Amino acid sequence: MLEKEIEKKVNAYARETGWLQYKFVSPGKRGVPDRMYFYNGYTLLIEFKGLGLKATALQEKEMRLIRKAGIHCYVIDNVTEGKDVLDQLREQWRVEK
Repeated sequence: MLEKEIEKKVNAYARETGWLQYKFVSPGKRGVPDRMYFYNGYTLLIEFKGLGLKATALQEKEMRLIRKAGIHCYVIDNVTEGKDVLDQLREQWRVEK
């Protein structure tokens, strides 16, 4: 499945399940994840890839910095995994606040 199809389906699911989401564009800064998601005061970033594809070295570097800052950040290459991440974090974050 293509990256844009995976991203579209995961975004639709995110909206259905109460997530606020935005396309993440950072002018002058390459390698940032594709999407930002917000739920109950928490932030999640996702880099989408086509099925079986991996993040580039630059993307991995940026995601390490993001994770070091305490933000959840994932590389997702299929719809099921994307939905699972959203469900797990939504459940965890629902009870933490």
